[in-house]
Amino acid sequence: MSGEQPVEDRFFEDVGDGSPRSSVLFGHLWLEAELLNSLRAAMPFPNQVSLIRLPFDLKVGLVAAHGLMAEDEKGAFKRLNVLRNRIVHDLHYDLAEKDEVDLLNSLGKRHRVRFAMVVRNDAEPMIFPDKLQMAINVMRTSLQLDREAAEAAHVRLRAAAIRVQDAVRNGRPADGVPGS
Repeated sequence: MSGEQPVEDRFFEDVGDGSPRSSVLFGHLWLEAELLNSLRAAMPFPNQVSLIRLPFDLKVGLVAAHGLMAEDEKGAFKRLNVLRNRIVHDLHYDLAEKDEVDLLNSLGKRHRVRFAMVVRNDAEPMIFPDKLQMAINVMRTSLQLDREAAEAAHVRLRAAAIRVQDAVRNGRPADGVPGS
């Protein structure tokens, strides 16, 4: 065993320590890492460009432009970025329950559904900043799920394209390909 902590455990250790400030700062870092993973997965040659220095909002827009995030989900990422900027540029800014509510209200439809599934199964009532932390987790998990689904679809498409090419080379019709 390598002794490395599972990613999920590291995420909850970073984001779920109970401090709203840490939740936002670490949550932003985790989401930014997921955005970068999604962008790299969408690019045929990701090593040809440095993505790390791109502004957060641009990363969000590019992930959405590649179809790896629904349009209505961008608002939550932008809202979290606003909270992060308030914290890092104002030493005395204290996150409040209103900030949590604003983030929850900015969640897209799929995020809201996933959030509701998690909250519904929670035996104890959630208090500030529990919902903030859970919303960040839903956003992170949604990025992962969308990226994994897109990667699986690309694998299936590549396999189908290879079958068609092989069929054409061999002069026979490809199974399941119209007109062949």
